[in-house]
Amino acid sequence: MNHLIPQLGHESMMHLQNGNLLEAEKSLSKILKIDPNEINALKLYGYVLTQKKNLRGAINTLNKALKLTPKDPELLFNIAKAYFDIKEFDQAINLYRQFITLSGNKYEVFLDIGSAYSALSKFQDAINYLDKAIEIDKNNSAAYNNKANILSKTGRYEEALKTIEQAILLSPDGAIAWNNKCDILLKMQNFDDALIAAKISLEFNPNLIEAYVNLGNTLIAMKRYNEGIKIYQEIIKLEPGNSQNWIHLANALIPLKRYEDALRNIDRALTININLCHTKGVRLYLLALLCNWNSTYSTSISKLNEEKDVIKDFSSPFPLLALVDKPELHRKIATLFSQEKFPINNTLGPILKNENGKIRIAYFSADFRNHPIGFLSAELYELHDRSKFEVFGFYFGPRAQDEIHQRISKSFDHFIDATNMSDESIARLSRDFQIDIAIDLGGYTQDSRTGIFAYRTAPIQVGYLGYLGTSGASYFDYLISDKILTPPSFDIYFSEKLIRLHSYQINDRKRIVSEKIFTKSSLGLSEDTFVFCCLNASYKITPDIFIAWIEILKEVKDSVLLLLADNPTATSNLHRFANSRGVNENRIIFVEKLAPADYLARYRAADLFLDTFPYNAGTTASDALWAGLPVLTLSGKSFASRIAASALTAIDLPELITTSVAEYQSKAIELSENASMLAHIKNKLRENKLNTRLFDSPGFAKNLENAFSKIYLNLRNGSPPESISVN
Repeated sequence: MNHLIPQLGHESMMHLQNGNLLEAEKSLSKILKIDPNEINALKLYGYVLTQKKNLRGAINTLNKALKLTPKDPELLFNIAKAYFDIKEFDQAINLYRQFITLSGNKYEVFLDIGSAYSALSKFQDAINYLDKAIEIDKNNSAAYNNKANILSKTGRYEEALKTIEQAILLSPDGAIAWNNKCDILLKMQNFDDALIAAKISLEFNPNLIEAYVNLGNTLIAMKRYNEGIKIYQEIIKLEPGNSQNWIHLANALIPLKRYEDALRNIDRALTININLCHTKGVRLYLLALLCNWNSTYSTSISKLNEEKDVIKDFSSPFPLLALVDKPELHRKIATLFSQEKFPINNTLGPILKNENGKIRIAYFSADFRNHPIGFLSAELYELHDRSKFEVFGFYFGPRAQDEIHQRISKSFDHFIDATNMSDESIARLSRDFQIDIAIDLGGYTQDSRTGIFAYRTAPIQVGYLGYLGTSGASYFDYLISDKILTPPSFDIYFSEKLIRLHSYQINDRKRIVSEKIFTKSSLGLSEDTFVFCCLNASYKITPDIFIAWIEILKEVKDSVLLLLADNPTATSNLHRFANSRGVNENRIIFVEKLAPADYLARYRAADLFLDTFPYNAGTTASDALWAGLPVLTLSGKSFASRIAASALTAIDLPELITTSVAEYQSKAIELSENASMLAHIKNKLRENKLNTRLFDSPGFAKNLENAFSKIYLNLRNGSPPESISVN
């Protein structure tokens, strides 16, 4: 041995003890120049490089040492740890296993292997190794913490909660564990306890950003929007360079209709990271809500029609319904969305066929209240034949005591307030009730709970009413439709099998139109003015349809267009757009929302309802027809673009269905100029109102029950779901 090596070795150790990594590295380098295979120098040099965060260099150095002593447990452990830290998890797992073979069980090794498998999305392998870590040391909270996170990721929230509580029991002041508990409780819809957990986490570590984020998320989930917004604003002050913080703030502003503020925050997020997945889709939706049809909007719509970048730009399929008439794209996005957000969850095991005397059907909704779905469906639950069906209602919407909520809650044989229950708990309860057919009334709309159905609530799962398109999810067996909405050639656009009823939309015949008189003069108009109207939400108004309305107003000189005042910016933008196209903004009149009965009565002041495209009026079209106002629609290929055509067919007014913008404009002008033709249609509407399918609620209920009986019999016979028509 060269006599300098011991001296240099001693120097390097002294430098290390004094924390002088640079001088230690110099001494070790000299040794390795003299003898590249000096094992102790290689080990120490690898350690120095690790301390300097040069993990790749450390791995190269330690691997040289390992070739010299391939069964050295210390080397195997240190190299595995370095691979783990640079997120090369397969390599780390392989070396850790070799370490176990040589040295036996070690808590830290099993902990890291479990974490590595989790990062590789091999969750059961991860749990197996974390369980081994727990067997070695039952008093260390880290493995419980990691296991709880994995259980939460895989939707096993009740197990996750028990596991994280064990971690907290072992380490009561662990801020990260309390924050993880908050996250789990959030997913379980237990917002009160989640709020407590977030606050405790911050008490133990006031600097834990993740706990602040979860505190904000909890407040938003509780619909305490202003409080949540303040939390997000504080987070941004602490961490302005994190694009996700700006997105959180934007999402909190949207429910308050602060769309412009939300848009500014989305833009800030995109400034930080232009490649943020899904965010451009949210931005486009905000532009639609604001009727801000700028160059970005136009470019984005072109990309959608060409199907460029849509996968990474769109997080939710819902906005697409109002932007493009492309059912093939709707299915593609819905499928990806369901797989990413609500994958199949087998926690509850396979579901069994039930043996009940009656068919047990259950409706699941966040909208059993003053909401379009509540208004449409209230009578349906009252009409079901109790000699054949037992009817359940699962409600998980906002706290409500309005008249519709009270009426609906009393109309079920069993009404379950599931607001604070987790998806898993609701699915388990549905199984306990032995539900045969579960009907989701929400789809991908606000406050919906698609995750419930990923657990499989019943042997048959059906989508209806709330979301006008396919779920894209394999666990929905059927989608309710009719032959107008989905002709047989449209089956390819749906992941579900289709139940084609004689008409699609249920309606409530008990809806009251107030006696209040709304006249044209009450709108500041002469009685000779022709009033077109459309009271759809602003995001449904597209440039193409608004241009068509402008052209109609140009042709019909003494006419106005009545629109809903959705938000001030949309109002301003539409007025500006009308002016730029040669129509005075005074001819575009915006009206505020009214109480339901007065809202229906106001339709009497109008002459013709002009529908939107590609997202038609649904409930709004039925409202107008119920109030006696004809609806002119433009029908396309997508489910959402054919919903008004379905209603008009069901009330025998097919002459109000058009299939091109030119025909739509021409028909609107013709009806405004031909008083006798319009009067004939209004008379026909009046005569047909209670003599056709659209408002025949008892007939609809029987038709739906026949469909339920057919698909139930099909299940009993052991046959897979098949599309059916029920007339």
